[in-house]
Amino acid sequence: MTQYPTSVVAGVQRPPIKTSNTPYLEVTRSLPLWPRRIVVQWVLRNPGAATGYDFNVYRSGSDEGPWELLTTTPLADVFFFVDDAFSANLETGMPDLLSITRNVVYKITAQVHGQSNPVIYSSIGELDPYLDQRRWGIARKLIRDCHISLKRAVGTEVAYLRRRYWGTRCPVCLTTTGMSVKANCTTCFGTAFVGGYWNPVYGYAQMASIPVSTTLAIQGEKDVRKTHIIAGNYPALEKNDLVVFMRSGHRFIIEQSNTTQIHNYDIHSELMVSELSPSSIEFGINVEPWREPCWWV
Repeated sequence: MTQYPTSVVAGVQRPPIKTSNTPYLEVTRSLPLWPRRIVVQWVLRNPGAATGYDFNVYRSGSDEGPWELLTTTPLADVFFFVDDAFSANLETGMPDLLSITRNVVYKITAQVHGQSNPVIYSSIGELDPYLDQRRWGIARKLIRDCHISLKRAVGTEVAYLRRRYWGTRCPVCLTTTGMSVKANCTTCFGTAFVGGYWNPVYGYAQMASIPVSTTLAIQGEKDVRKTHIIAGNYPALEKNDLVVFMRSGHRFIIEQSNTTQIHNYDIHSELMVSELSPSSIEFGINVEPWREPCWWV
């Protein structure tokens, strides 16, 4: 599980330090069972003197939420969950597992029987439990080196906004075909789903310097700036997601995402992006200033 400090509220989504006395939740598997199911497994380490635990499972399109509760009744001492609430029909507003690039994120909460406050959180992306420890150790070292390089040397602070592909349909601009016909809709930002994008995930990235080119459009000359960005392995990004550079305020839309892998583990991502005009509706999406929260200090 990713240990980067990427919570919008410092430390909320990160597990506690793994000591001999601290109970913590460890997710061991997030495995798609094609075509329309995902099984999630977890284990509770150092459970203490409690006689039993209840678990709740949440789903989102980003590690920062917002989260959808999947378990109407807490799972009593059950350490797996099969999520089969998927659909191939986008008009239902449900997630589509049949897409190649779609990423689904789960969060597990645990609480002692009879208590209402969760004791531990754990959010996960994609895991591969079949790789041996030596290969995972090599990949983890490269992932760590990439993160340190972006944070301390060549990168700058960014916010990643993952586009919504399921959820509440937009009541303002949605047509009978399920498409948004209002590009400047402030309710869905042209995505056809309320909110448009999931909560931002903060990290570091490096942008190449490429001059602005001018193209001829119907309305006259139009400035276009396309470049590429080096990002870490987290979060998993795809086409039409947004990258916001916190210091400069520039916003880019991802046109293509390529990952560098070793032993099937993503080490870093290379993003081909196009800069958005300040008049774009995406500039209306609120992204918290880099100084809040202060988890990077």
